[in-house]
Amino acid sequence: MLKKIIILLNLIVCVATFADEKTPVFNSPKEKIVVSQKQPTFTITLQSNPTTGFSWKLGKYDSKLVSFVSQQHVTPKNKKLMGAPGYDVWTFKAIKATYRVNQVGHITLIYARPWTKDGATKATFMIMVKK
Repeated sequence: MLKKIIILLNLIVCVATFADEKTPVFNSPKEKIVVSQKQPTFTITLQSNPTTGFSWKLGKYDSKLVSFVSQQHVTPKNKKLMGAPGYDVWTFKAIKATYRVNQVGHITLIYARPWTKDGATKATFMIMVKK
């Protein structure tokens, strides 16, 4: 539980670092992602420390609603901090569709070591694509 609280607090701090006027940035599963066909691209930024063996992996997501664009790991700016956590930046784009109402879906990201299920953390983001 403490681990989840620390991750959440660090996620909140990173918002200012990755803020971009053109691409909305989301970093908390508690925050609903709202995008439109006019602004379809968005990013999810989560703290990550691959030196511990943990990394974020894309779980289930609504592929009829959004498409996965890219994922990159951003290392800390201070190079003197060996093993310090960085951030994984996941970019998605809403798929153009002809529908008359807003569409809702989910993206699930899983933070775990590939060789074990112990200590895995899931982050599920709710997405609303406005018409």
